Amino acid sequence: MAILKTFFWGFFRFFILSFFLTAFSQTPCNEKTLNQFLEKNRWDIPTILPKKELKFGNKLSSQKEFVKIKIYWGEWCSDSEKWVPLAVTLFSTIKNRQLTFIELNQGKLDTCKQKPQENILFLPTFIFYKNDHEVGRIIENPSKKGLAHDSYKILNP
Repeated sequence: MAILKTFFWGFFRFFILSFFLTAFSQTPCNEKTLNQFLEKNRWDIPTILPKKELKFGNKLSSQKEFVKIKIYWGEWCSDSEKWVPLAVTLFSTIKNRQLTFIELNQGKLDTCKQKPQENILFLPTFIFYKNDHEVGRIIENPSKKGLAHDSYKILNP
C-alpha cells in the first residue's frame, strides 16, 4: 500500500508540475529555430539570392546590431511558400540574429490553439525586433523593390 501511495503522489506531483510549466510558459509550443524549421519544412530553400535581392542582401549581411526576426507562416499558404524560403536564405546571412518560425493554421491560430500576441492577420508576417522592441513588419508580400530592400529599410531607417 505504501508503494502505491508513493507512486500516486509522485505521479500527481509530476502531472501538476508539467501542467503549470506548460500552461504558464511564455513561448508558444510551436516556435521553431532555423534548424528545426529546416528539418520539418518541405519547401526548397534557395542556396543563392536572386539578382533583385543581392544589393540589399549584401547590406543586410553586414548588419552589426543584434536582430530578432519572428516569421509567422502557414504550410497551407501560397504566399508563405513563395516568401519564407527566400527569407530563410536572406536572413541566414545576417550574422548577429535570432530567427523564430511560428506556424499558424488557417484560422491564424498556433498549433496550441492560442492566438498570437502580435495581431497576425495575413501570412507570412515578418516581425523585426531591435533591443526587444518591434521596429517593423513585412506583411504578406514585400514591396516591388523586394524582401531584402524592405528588410534593410526596416532595420536601417
